[in-house]
Amino acid sequence: MQLRHNGCLRLAALIFQSGGGVGYNFGKLRPEGDIVRSTTGIASGPLSFMKLFDTLVDTIKQGGKRRGAQMGMLFWWHPDIEKFITSKSGELKDLQLQNFNISVTIDDYFMQKVLRGEDIYLINPRECPCLYKTWGEEFVKCYEGCVEAIRAGRIRIWRRVNAKELWDKIVKSAWDSGDPGLWNRDLANYINNEKLPGEVINATNPCSEESLYDFESCNLGSINLVKYVYDGKIDWDSLARDVQLAVRFLDDVIDVNKLPHERLRKRVLETRRIGLGANGLADALIALALSTTHRRHWRSPMNWLVS
Repeated sequence: MQLRHNGCLRLAALIFQSGGGVGYNFGKLRPEGDIVRSTTGIASGPLSFMKLFDTLVDTIKQGGKRRGAQMGMLFWWHPDIEKFITSKSGELKDLQLQNFNISVTIDDYFMQKVLRGEDIYLINPRECPCLYKTWGEEFVKCYEGCVEAIRAGRIRIWRRVNAKELWDKIVKSAWDSGDPGLWNRDLANYINNEKLPGEVINATNPCSEESLYDFESCNLGSINLVKYVYDGKIDWDSLARDVQLAVRFLDDVIDVNKLPHERLRKRVLETRRIGLGANGLADALIALALSTTHRRHWRSPMNWLVS
């Protein structure tokens, strides 16, 4: 979900109240310290808004049973990215943003910079909005155009950092606390099978099973693979039949699901996102009497389903 107005916090509360979760990309927000011309004030940055949403989840318990789920994302080129990377690390890792999964939004261009150990510029999204409106080759053109504007003095330089050093911070923080994760925006938009003109996927659902446009939602289910092992063999026909039934069921859920806002319902009916996963793989391997040394010769059900 993109942050567009104050109603975002209220909408998130309604989603949590009805048993859902939310994924956000905070990359459109201006960095901490940026001047707000309309009020001559100083911007507080993405992390301050994340704390608001974190407190919201503490206040509203999901369905009276569990707290809401959230994914918070930030682009690698955002000036506050280093603070974001370490926001759940160190001595306060068990206290800060505990109602958030967090992920750095990367792309192929960034990874090339990492591999070459080159410097990158951190850029204010207010000055270069094309950065979050494009992906792939169009993003590269946008970013390099923004860098040229910085070098020419037309855009303020926030900071210049080494891509590999930034990558090392991500790895160190992930080792320390399990966060942040990584999400490749180029890959997500490339494999997206429901491309909408003029729109870019910039975020995922709370646990990152699905990459989603603004206000989309996902219906998720899973198949327990061990249930299809009989007499040391997989019943492929039964598995295929149940996969078809599960997909039909998830699609039906879209029509009967009650969403807390009409904008959500309109977008969900437009794209009809679903996700069917698999669990019980380890148990299935045991039931098939396959040892670790033999697993490399075994063709997984997931490979079979997508082939």
